Order: sequence, then structure tokens, then C-alpha cells
Amino acid sequence: MKSFLNISDLEPTLFRSIITGSLKEVDINAKNIGCIYEKPSTRTRLSFNLAIREMGGNPIDIDFKTLNISRYESFVDTFRVFNCYLDGLIYRTESHSKLIRAKEYFNFPIINALSDLSHPCQIISDLITLYQNFNKLDLNIYWFGDINNVCYSLIESAKYLNELNLMISSSSKIINLSKNIIKDLKNVKVTDEIDYDFLNKTDCVMTDVYESMNDKLDSKKVNSLKKYKIDKNLMSRTKDNCRFMHCLPTNYIEVEKDVLYGNKSLVLEQAKNWTLGQKRILQSLDWNDK
Repeated sequence: MKSFLNISDLEPTLFRSIITGSLKEVDINAKNIGCIYEKPSTRTRLSFNLAIREMGGNPIDIDFKTLNISRYESFVDTFRVFNCYLDGLIYRTESHSKLIRAKEYFNFPIINALSDLSHPCQIISDLITLYQNFNKLDLNIYWFGDINNVCYSLIESAKYLNELNLMISSSSKIINLSKNIIKDLKNVKVTDEIDYDFLNKTDCVMTDVYESMNDKLDSKKVNSLKKYKIDKNLMSRTKDNCRFMHCLPTNYIEVEKDVLYGNKSLVLEQAKNWTLGQKRILQSLDWNDK
């Protein structure tokens, strides 16, 4: 794999190897890897910096606001110049189209550290965490709330993991807007209600904030999603070994604090596993010069 923009960029066997940890060693010693964050980042930024350093590479933070692109240099010229200095890029952007465009002019690996379309690194670390806890990927996952970039990457993962069953509860309007990414997947189901039969056999309940990419909260959207808030009552209807996951940060609109840090929560394990996930993603890339 040359670049990692979406889960679908992975071969199914490589994807499974990343989750289960059966990868060959890859040397990124002395590689200079630029890290661009157009949007705020805590876990992604820290984990990639740690992962690159611990694998012998050199992470270089790049602030677009201090580059000539903030004046008059074009996007294309900027990424062409990056080829003179960098061996790879970690890129968080508000527009997935920028990732695609960057890939045209930058000749080395690019990793999507979050875009408006997808968040593949998040789902990699989430599935690693679930595999560590259950020692299998034959799981029932229940996603509540917005069908956002994280959910998109989870849906893409279900294409490769036939044994994984994914239920999504969201508002009918959001479901209608997301039909194209869900169609033809037998192991992914959506509903605008709460499926309590599936909830009773769920292994993991997941949710995320209702605003994406630090956009302002849309009151109509929030109101349409209120009934999917994860509270103690909902979690009490799950199995004893069911776990709760949230990629963080949260503003507690979509989940109660008692659930976020309750005895079923894996949120801190998720955060810790970011570094492991980033290392495995870095290992899966082709670092040979073009």
C-alpha cells in the first residue's frame, strides 16, 4: 500500500493483519515524515509523533499558516516542494478532496489523519482494542447517532469483516443521506428506532459527537438525534461483557459522563491503542522511493 486515505485502500488480508498484529517488520528508520493538522488534534497528533519516533523516524510538524501557501504559493507547488524534503505525510484536513489532490503531487506515502469523509486511523485502533478484549472479530457492534466520518470507516471495515455485524440507529434524514455507503452490505443494518433485540446481544456500543470537524452544532440535527444518547439505562440492557467506545472528544450531548467512564467503557484503552494502531499503519505502507 502506497498511501492510506480510506479503509478501502487496504487489501482485505492486510487489513486483517493490521488488526490482529500479524505484520512483517518494516524499517522507517531516519524517514522524515511531515505532520499536517489543519484541524485541532490531541490523540492523533500525540500518537503519530510517538509512533514515528519509536520506529526510528523523524516527525516534523508543519503549520500551514506559517508556510507560503498562506500567502500566494499554490497548493500544487507546496506539495511538489514537499517531495524535496519529506518521505511521507500525515495529513488531517477539512476536505477529503485535498488528500486526493495531495496524492497527485506528493510522491510518497500519505496517511489520512481525519477528513470530512473518513477517519480510518480511528477505526483501526478501535478494532485493535476490540480484538484485544474479545480475541475475535466475530462481533456485534451497535452504532448510535450521526453517520459521520468515523462511522463511514466502520462501515467500510464491515465490507472486509464478514463475521462482524453492524447495527446503526440514526435519524431517518441522516440515513437517507447515507444510503449509498450502506447499500449491498448484508452485515450492516440501519434503523431510525432502537433495536433492543440487537442491543441485548451487542458486544460493543459506539457513538461520536453530533458535530463533525469542529463545525457549529446544528440544533435541528441534535434534536433529531437526542433519542440515541447513550445513558446508563440503555447500557443496563446490554450484556455484562458488552463494552462502550467513543473516539473522543465529547461534549456529553451524545453520552452521559457515567457511561463514558463507567465500568463498561474502553475509551482510555482506545486512546492508548492509537500509538499501536499508528505503528501498524506505518508498517503496512510501502516506503520504497518512487
